[in-house]
Amino acid sequence: MQTEDIGSVKKTTRSLVLSRYNEDASWSKEVVPYFDNIFIYNKGSDIIDFDYAKVINLNNVGRESQTYVQFIIDNYDTMTDYVLFSQARPEDRGWDKDINKFIANIKKVSCCSEPFGALGWLNVETLESQEPIEEHKFQEMKYKDEFESLFNAVYPKAIPYSSGATIWVSSENIKSRSLKFYCHLNERLNKDIHPPMAWIVERFWALIFSPNISSWL
Repeated sequence: MQTEDIGSVKKTTRSLVLSRYNEDASWSKEVVPYFDNIFIYNKGSDIIDFDYAKVINLNNVGRESQTYVQFIIDNYDTMTDYVLFSQARPEDRGWDKDINKFIANIKKVSCCSEPFGALGWLNVETLESQEPIEEHKFQEMKYKDEFESLFNAVYPKAIPYSSGATIWVSSENIKSRSLKFYCHLNERLNKDIHPPMAWIVERFWALIFSPNISSWL
């Protein structure tokens, strides 16, 4: 972790990572004071430039799951104490369709000295356990097979996940998985624009970022 010492006081460092296609991400300027770094991973065809953020252009593959994994691979040894992962238009997945509510919550939780302990969720609209979504069955999502392959554990049928893939997590928890693990995910996600694995990984983030997976099962 990159915790900065200021005398005897330790400053908790934070990064915001946005996964963008063609959304307007200019709202992120309002939360600059709450983060040490802002990364915008751009998979759109347009060129964007924000003087307060680092913009990384990527091929349009793997949805936001691949974006998050790419950030982890790129910054595995240098990331801040906490990372907030989000799609560039988080209000599409709750927040009463109001980006200002999302921004207000960022400001609220970022003022905490210990934001969420080891693993926290940015108060997204749902934190639920449910079976794989019916509408995704046409994509032949094999949740059970992938779960047991990744975690070497028996699939519990219902899994906790954050709808919309808005995740606040410590680097300590991110690095409870090896760099090799994330590189394996990246290989699976880099196949095409909408690989089934992207939705599977979205459902697995809480488990991927948990050092003690049994506590979730």
